[in-house]
Amino acid sequence: MRTQLIHGPFSLATALLFAPLLLAQAPPASRDLSGLWTPRGRIDFLAAPEMKPWAKERYEAVRFGVANPTEQGLDMMDPAQVCYPTGPSRQLTLNRPFEIVHTPDRILILYEFQHERRLIYTDGRGHPAGQKPTFMGHSTGRWDGDTLVVESVGQREETWLDGLGSPHTEAMRYLERFRRLAPGSLEVNFTIDDPEAYTKPWGGKRLYEAKPDWLIMEQINCEDYMRERLERVIRRP
Repeated sequence: MRTQLIHGPFSLATALLFAPLLLAQAPPASRDLSGLWTPRGRIDFLAAPEMKPWAKERYEAVRFGVANPTEQGLDMMDPAQVCYPTGPSRQLTLNRPFEIVHTPDRILILYEFQHERRLIYTDGRGHPAGQKPTFMGHSTGRWDGDTLVVESVGQREETWLDGLGSPHTEAMRYLERFRRLAPGSLEVNFTIDDPEAYTKPWGGKRLYEAKPDWLIMEQINCEDYMRERLERVIRRP
């Protein structure tokens, strides 16, 4: 037997009375970034990095020098190859999917690469004073119309900004703007503002497409690297 949800005119009137309030509490569709997203195309750089001398020297050291640069930084010098977390900017440069999950006071990003996760606080808090730097840093977000504006600070400088080995310092402010262009399309603009490593801010943007039928898989960069050593430790006699 079908269940009757609304009984009589009084219940119907009550439901109609509170309907605008319930609708007002729901976030606009444009502010719902939840879902699984995968990169579409390459990064469109809007401003090229201009490094300070020490940063340029370090950058060149991990690419075999200026005369014959490699397509990426040397594996032997790559922090991710020795199991360090990547940091949010490098995750944006990877061709790996991520999933965005909304809660009332924060946004959670689940990355496939290294199975990392990131919290963006959207409850109006600021960055904590004197907090020890971390690999993902501390991220806060606010809405500017239909755009989520995120500021991240306090990132450990051992990480690279990208696979080429672009450096940064703990003074860096990493700024992002997330915006839905369409139901299945997401645009992320980013800006690197690190006056100790670069002469001026630089950045770019990248497009992502929704993959509602996909699942985040386990993609652990250090699994193959460490597997043989680990198996020797845990192998049964």
